[in-house]
Amino acid sequence: MPRKPFAVRAILFNSRGELVLIKRTRLGVPVYWVAPGGGIEDDDPDLQSALHRELKEELGAIIKVKQPILKLEDHLGVKTLYYTCTLFEMHPEQRCGPEFEDPDNGLYEVDIISYTPSALAALNIKPGALKRFLIRSAEEQYSHQPIIMREMTISHMA
Repeated sequence: MPRKPFAVRAILFNSRGELVLIKRTRLGVPVYWVAPGGGIEDDDPDLQSALHRELKEELGAIIKVKQPILKLEDHLGVKTLYYTCTLFEMHPEQRCGPEFEDPDNGLYEVDIISYTPSALAALNIKPGALKRFLIRSAEEQYSHQPIIMREMTISHMA
């Protein structure tokens, strides 16, 4: 199935100000972390609706979308828009979606991370541009202040 040219992901904070990420474990690939979210589907009325759907599927989560904060574009021209979001509820037992149906996809584990530069630096967050952005944002304490959206082009998003 060809990739759609646009995706949405959440920079998701829980009530304690911790970051919620997905820890990916796949055979033959070093463990890595990604922001929850994914592709836009044809029946998604808008980007925020797609983000709500994706986080319900991946985390069993109910969220509040705050604002777009970062837009990345990979070497294939796929654009990903990251929104800051607040987690209201999470029910991992309600997770569903195609990524959970095929065991060859590996594990998708919910991981709660301290939003500090040192905790973020210790993780293999993908893409690298997101990791650098999160570390810089944690250093500048952007999580609860108005943020200017940043755009970056990256050479590899895997």
